[in-house]
Amino acid sequence: MGLSLRLSVRPILGLIGAFLVSTAVKADIYAPGDSVPDTSSEVFGWLRGDAGSTYSGWDLFENNTSPNDPIAGYTDVTPDAPGQFGDVASFTVSPGSIATGSGNIYSPFAALSFYSIVPTGTAGSNTRIVAQFRSIGELDYDSILLSASTGTAGTIAPTMMKETGRGVGGGGGFSGESVDYLALWDISDSQAEYRIDFATPAPHVSLDQFHVDSFTSNTAFVSPTAIPEPSSFAAIGMIGGLLTLRRRRRKTADR
Repeated sequence: MGLSLRLSVRPILGLIGAFLVSTAVKADIYAPGDSVPDTSSEVFGWLRGDAGSTYSGWDLFENNTSPNDPIAGYTDVTPDAPGQFGDVASFTVSPGSIATGSGNIYSPFAALSFYSIVPTGTAGSNTRIVAQFRSIGELDYDSILLSASTGTAGTIAPTMMKETGRGVGGGGGFSGESVDYLALWDISDSQAEYRIDFATPAPHVSLDQFHVDSFTSNTAFVSPTAIPEPSSFAAIGMIGGLLTLRRRRRKTADR
């Protein structure tokens, strides 16, 4: 009885595993006005173009230095996502990357580090910064840090961090999972610029996109927290129910 139950439970657990994977296969970069799922409160609360807001986004990373030497590192000051608002951010790439036809940042032989100088408004006493990343492969998420000094690497951990999407396969000839990630900082202060640092943990990770929004307000923000997806709760409940059923049937068989 116990053996037959184990055999019958395994396919169901496999289905649940497939269900969990399938529900996570999605990819999203969010914009002000969007509702970010599975967060305890609003992530944005403003629209791009509102007073006190800034936005810059890169879908393509370009080395505009002369001479163009990707190995040397470079700074891209030309965000290419449409609809820039406020002063434009800059994006700096450490030495070791190579040029790619897709506009991604990639290195086959080195871990890379990046930082962005993010302009923010100064009209309020509170600042929220929302940075979003799309990579092919995993970033070093512990390296995502903010600095109040543009000349100093970040040390301030995000108020909230959340994976917002994971898709199968990458674009532009890159293989691996496409991962979308969001980091949010709530700061009880305002100033003209902040700096965001992050890195890859190893070679062969491709940075596909980087977007950053900011907003200043005289009203304090309610900091959101990330919560598990309801589908995950449901699947966990199913697993618990199956294990309970298995234990009950085993007890019955042993009597």
